[in-house]
Amino acid sequence: MKKLRYYFLVLNYLNQNHYPSREKLLEYLASYDIDISERTLYRALSDLSTEFGVEVSLDNAKKGYYIAPKYLTIANKVLLQLKDLVTTDILNASNGAKSAVSPFIDAESKKGVLPIDTIRMIYKAMTKSQKISFTYANQLGGAEQRVKISPILFKQFQDTWYVVAIEEDAYQTYFLDTITEVKIESEKFKACSESARDRFSEIIGLNFTGNELHEVVLSFDKSQKGLLQACPLHSSQAINDEHVDGRFTVTLLVKPNFELKQQIMKFGKLVKVISPVQLKEEVINELRFALQQHEEEYLKVH
Repeated sequence: MKKLRYYFLVLNYLNQNHYPSREKLLEYLASYDIDISERTLYRALSDLSTEFGVEVSLDNAKKGYYIAPKYLTIANKVLLQLKDLVTTDILNASNGAKSAVSPFIDAESKKGVLPIDTIRMIYKAMTKSQKISFTYANQLGGAEQRVKISPILFKQFQDTWYVVAIEEDAYQTYFLDTITEVKIESEKFKACSESARDRFSEIIGLNFTGNELHEVVLSFDKSQKGLLQACPLHSSQAINDEHVDGRFTVTLLVKPNFELKQQIMKFGKLVKVISPVQLKEEVINELRFALQQHEEEYLKVH
């Protein structure tokens, strides 16, 4: 596993930094408690080519290593493949294996690149229940700001990773890719990762709702069965046998929210809401409003 760890870390570093020197690569690995010799590093760079098909070259003018552009696509695929194998190992190593990683990560079945350098420091703060501060750029735009939070969970939604914080009994989410300059503060907070995971397990996405937990029943065209098996709508999803008309039903145990309606409506005419009635009415109203908007635009030009 150690060898896979430094393969992953070297690729990750080369993928995000321009022309790091041999010394920089060794220093980076040492920050993850991986102390290897120059000879071992050279062998690792060679192995990336022979074992993974990613050629790493040395630019003599810039005195640093790089991944040639034609190998970047392969490099990203390798990073995704290695991520699931080594992320837990890296996090455990960074924490001295004193805490299990699973209470702090809520991942989907889909794959997504975890920004390991950012989460390593945040994860350390989580396991010690210490607040962190960082510079944050909102996904919706606006100026960067300095934020201080109580981090309790890493949450994945639609291949994107967030850190979940709790402030005054309310959850806030921050996009990991726009977090920089992380600092662990001395101020402590009450740990509550398990309860946060329980609450997030009752919804799809990131938005909480005052709705009760419901068994949501959806009817799908048979053409969507393979897709739903490969990409479940929720961890509670159960696919039932096909009916005589070729359709099949899917049941979810969730609290209906905005993201659930978005997931339903993206299937268009291939899905019908069976229950609960309130969710069916909300989806109908959304579709009627969308139809009205499209008709108004159509009439303007015809």
